[in-house]
Amino acid sequence: MTGVEGELGSDEEEGLPEEAEKNKAGDLKTAAEKTATDKKRERRKKKYQKRLKIKEKEKRRKLLEKSNPDHSKSSRAAASEKLKQLTKTGKVSLLKDERKDKPLKSSQAFFSKLQDQVKMQINDAKQPGKIKKKKQDISVHKLKL
Repeated sequence: MTGVEGELGSDEEEGLPEEAEKNKAGDLKTAAEKTATDKKRERRKKKYQKRLKIKEKEKRRKLLEKSNPDHSKSSRAAASEKLKQLTKTGKVSLLKDERKDKPLKSSQAFFSKLQDQVKMQINDAKQPGKIKKKKQDISVHKLKL
């Protein structure tokens, strides 16, 4: 029996099956395996990285402003000048923001905007230049020779 035990090894050497082992630090887990603590830890880590990135960007901007104080003003002016030139040549068109995509804060604002849209549609329909032709109903009997 001792020879058999020697070949197979004792229970302590074999260890536990893979499923029973605890996840060690650094092991990758799927979303289903993550606990609430793991999720919160990842969220804190992401926030920390984002704050570091923002701080680094701010440092670079301040350093650039110190080295060239009128750089930001001149770059904005140059960009606006370039934009004007491109619009004159027709390569670029400016979009006007009419706040259509902005969500409405109250029901009163929603319904007043809806009422305005309905009035606009009614006025468009009343204009004589935009009379729409009605579809003609074609029956089988009319087509039959």
